[in-house]
Amino acid sequence: MISIGQEGSAVWNLYSSPILPREFVRAKVSANIILSLPIAIAFWLGITLLGHASFKSSLAFLLVLAALILVESFLGLAFGVRFPDFGETIRSRFIRLPGMLGSMLLGVAVAGAILAPYGFYAFFELQWLDRNIYFVAASFASLILTASISAIAYRVCVSSTKKLFAGLPI
Repeated sequence: MISIGQEGSAVWNLYSSPILPREFVRAKVSANIILSLPIAIAFWLGITLLGHASFKSSLAFLLVLAALILVESFLGLAFGVRFPDFGETIRSRFIRLPGMLGSMLLGVAVAGAILAPYGFYAFFELQWLDRNIYFVAASFASLILTASISAIAYRVCVSSTKKLFAGLPI
């Protein structure tokens, strides 16, 4: 989850900077992707090499990792921007409780949706469809879901950031 509440009382720096909402969203999501992707690739390499995974399994795992990092970054920021907590306490939350709970529930649902095409591929064999074509179709469906959910979440992030920036005490 990506929060903006961690700025605390220094949030005025964010409000007074001449940054556009879409630039803010891209910067926050890019930072998360840059930090998460190398760890995910190392994890993927370890599982692939130590688990002796097939080429298809390895490719599917890599696609799902990349998709989940992208989508969950946008979803996390969408909730972080809509439910910021700028309060400074001993143990700051950065995101209000409804945002935390909502992002966890929606994050799990979205991850399930992205994994669903591969679940169908693994558990339901279609006799009339070649397994290779079926794998490509499952991968394509997963990528389409990823792109669609990411695009929607991006728009929500930008519009929520505009509202947040408009309501700031400058």
